[in-house]
Amino acid sequence: MPDTDRTPAPADPAPPESQRRLLESISRRVQGLTVAVVLMALILFLLTAADFGKIVEYHAFEPALVASTAVGTAVLGFLVGLGVGLLVRRK
Repeated sequence: MPDTDRTPAPADPAPPESQRRLLESISRRVQGLTVAVVLMALILFLLTAADFGKIVEYHAFEPALVASTAVGTAVLGFLVGLGVGLLVRRK
């Protein structure tokens, strides 16, 4: 009669070294992709602000205010993200 009340073997708490290296490699790549996406978003905001700057020639001062707000927000968001990333990396 087969033994149906077997308890599962305990899981190995520490992964093998090859898996650990693979996970670290994937983590570095994801961090690199995150930085690339953030930089692309910053470039998009700056180019949009430049486009608003061209509109200033044809309209009142309001587009310049919108453009400066967009640039300021993009730079501030980038700096906050960079600061948080550095703080998280230290821990």
